Amino acid sequence: MIELSGIPVYKSIEIAPVFLYREADIVIERSKINEEEIQGELKRFEDIHSKALQELAQLKDQAVEKRQLEEVEIFDAHLMMADDPMMTGKIKNRIQQEFYSLEQSVEETKKEIMDLFLNMQNDYFRARSADVEDVANRFLRIALGIESNRIDIIQEDVILAARDLKPSEASQINQFIKGILLEEGSQTSHVAIMAKAKGIPTIVGITGLLGQLEEGEQVILDSIGNHIYLSPDETILSEYQTRQIQLIAKRKKMEAVRNEEAITKDGRVIKLYGNIGNAEEAELVTSSGGKGIGLFRTEFLYMNSRHFPTEEEQFNEYKKTAQQGLEDVIIRTLDIGGDKNLPYYEFQHEENPFLGFRALRFTLANKELFRVQLRAILRASAFGKVSIMFPMVSSLDEVLQAKELLEECKKELDEKQINYDKAIRTGIMIEIPSAAIIADILAQEVDFFSIGTNDLCQYTLAVDRMNKEVAYLYQPLHPAILRLIRQTADAAHAAGKEIGICGEMAGEATNVIALIGLGVDELSMSPAVIPEIKTLIRQINYEDTKEIAKKIVACRTAEEITLILKEEESKYDY
Repeated sequence: MIELSGIPVYKSIEIAPVFLYREADIVIERSKINEEEIQGELKRFEDIHSKALQELAQLKDQAVEKRQLEEVEIFDAHLMMADDPMMTGKIKNRIQQEFYSLEQSVEETKKEIMDLFLNMQNDYFRARSADVEDVANRFLRIALGIESNRIDIIQEDVILAARDLKPSEASQINQFIKGILLEEGSQTSHVAIMAKAKGIPTIVGITGLLGQLEEGEQVILDSIGNHIYLSPDETILSEYQTRQIQLIAKRKKMEAVRNEEAITKDGRVIKLYGNIGNAEEAELVTSSGGKGIGLFRTEFLYMNSRHFPTEEEQFNEYKKTAQQGLEDVIIRTLDIGGDKNLPYYEFQHEENPFLGFRALRFTLANKELFRVQLRAILRASAFGKVSIMFPMVSSLDEVLQAKELLEECKKELDEKQINYDKAIRTGIMIEIPSAAIIADILAQEVDFFSIGTNDLCQYTLAVDRMNKEVAYLYQPLHPAILRLIRQTADAAHAAGKEIGICGEMAGEATNVIALIGLGVDELSMSPAVIPEIKTLIRQINYEDTKEIAKKIVACRTAEEITLILKEEESKYDY
């Protein structure tokens, strides 16, 4: 028996034989052409390009029919990438100017653009290199007449193991794929997104996986505890078969409360919302039992576009979300810069981009861009409950400037007699320690706070969690973080304002016990974990969590705090 581990994506347990999936090799035999062959190669590329667009459009249509919203979005992005002059132009230039064959031109362009993405600091953008590879390899397979391997022909329960899966391959996953194991990948890859949406337990980043697997051998995939057992012995197998039965019963219990309130046993209602990146994902929130959107990440509208989105483009996206009848849709204004760049805007080089020209700092310096977004959000507020949230606030002056621009936009709409919610709420992200420290001052100027725990931890602890050398210091349960959360919650409540959490802390059951005790009113998370968190909340007593909060705030280390919370968590059956 061999035991492995990696990076868990969607948490569950599965036991099944392994199916080894390997991509067809792409071998390029000819690299250079003669000058007289240029026009012929360009014509070949036109034909291949047209066929690739047809294939991608067909994949998108199939996803639309199946209402697989994440896949629709992915293939939309692939269609845009396949037709992007950045890619097609470079391929043609290499044919015309460097006398490369079509295949070699595609291969060189693929490497160049992939390197561009892989050298970015942001995990989301690094993961997009797989999209470039997928689109370019589609061109190559068509050019070389290579038939794509098929995953959807699998007709028996298996755990799929591969080096990696491209989105076009992951889209073939059917009901017989019970789990996924990958040597490569990350939590923000398209495969991870698809696996979460389909509820398939997945572990990625498993070093040396394929070299230790044999086709058809029995595998236990435990993405809850991050364990993979190859050819498990009878004791381990029996233990996990029992765990599976318990997990099924647990999921039935969660389903039973899906449409119920997230309310503690002693009557405290916690608003349970979801984080989304586009209008389609709002449906995932409601189907998971969420009552609203705690964080609409509007930067994805900008990053997936070829230009700054127009007011109409943004309005239509926000309107679609507002019309879904949710308790609230909190739309965060553009949070770009730092590690999130735009393909059509060049940020100046910065020594410390995370501390630089980003988020609210960027929009306040680009007021017309900011006005476009604010008008779009205001107009959408006429079609449902919408709130506006400003990111990365560090001072009162920034809040006042943003509010002044918002008032100017309201006047513009009034003059044009365009409807919007006159009582629209405005809030801010508490992500910088300075904002938490002056929360009592900021609370006088806004309607609500939402703590972005990811950045609050990064800035408070001076830790880049993507840096393997210091990632162990990234501790959301560090005493300093909990004290800042409590201080911010107290300031909000003293001013009669609500406070939420929209960082990753909100989606971890252990943390939720602490957060509720510290006074948080709203938790926003990935839609996939809403049922689990709701089931837990309905079993706890708010008064008990307040006592636990007092105890952990007095602790000296994150280890002490974790032990207390884990012991408390073990009392609940969720």
